[in-house]
Amino acid sequence: MNRHISSHTGKKENNLAEDSANNTGNAELAGLLQKYDRPVPRYTSYPTAVQFTDNISQKYYADILSNMDKSKPVSLYVHIPFCHILCHYCGCHTKVVNDYSPVRAYVQTLIKEIDLIGQNIRCRLPVSQLHFGGGSPNFLEKDDLEKILSTLNKYFCLDGKCEEDSKQSQNNSSSSKSAIDSSAVKMAAEIAIETDPRLLDKDKIKILSDLGFTRISLGVQDFNPEVQKAVNREQPFEQVSACVSSLRDYGL
Repeated sequence: MNRHISSHTGKKENNLAEDSANNTGNAELAGLLQKYDRPVPRYTSYPTAVQFTDNISQKYYADILSNMDKSKPVSLYVHIPFCHILCHYCGCHTKVVNDYSPVRAYVQTLIKEIDLIGQNIRCRLPVSQLHFGGGSPNFLEKDDLEKILSTLNKYFCLDGKCEEDSKQSQNNSSSSKSAIDSSAVKMAAEIAIETDPRLLDKDKIKILSDLGFTRISLGVQDFNPEVQKAVNREQPFEQVSACVSSLRDYGL
């Protein structure tokens, strides 16, 4: 009898210890949830959104551009805020369009902005990496991708020919900057693009390869069909696998 009571008491003590540990863990979890339950800038943005204010004047920005060290490579980011379908989880700045005209208009404005920035740069700056994000940047048609790359190459050395530009400027009093067709040169900088596998076929992969893109990222959140349906991002494993195979065929 005593042995049975002792055994029962031991189990009760163990249960109490487990309950105490669980309560402690729950309290710690509740504390962490309370501590971090607040809005914060998205980690993918740098500088973060809260650092963009109206306190930076156009003159200040122009002075920064004109005084950039030509010996130090820069990184460039191009945002393409368009998709053909909106994923339910998305927090990016993007919109769904049913025809291409808004995208074409956006590219025209983007090129004007690149020209404005380029006019404040004293010489073509070396580039370590160029990244296209979105949205779904592979939503862009070939002509618009070429226009963006060609315009960037007027002011930034995507082709790695900064030294040649320096020699030419010494022998040529003209301050004009020559535009180089991006599709006709092998890019020196890493050129990356985020892609939606549902918009990525062999023809588009060939275009990206021909234009000098060196790194392609595929948007894949989950391969579970139920999860894909829930987040409005239905793309079978076989579709993504076919994209990967085609990318590897082109050395990407």
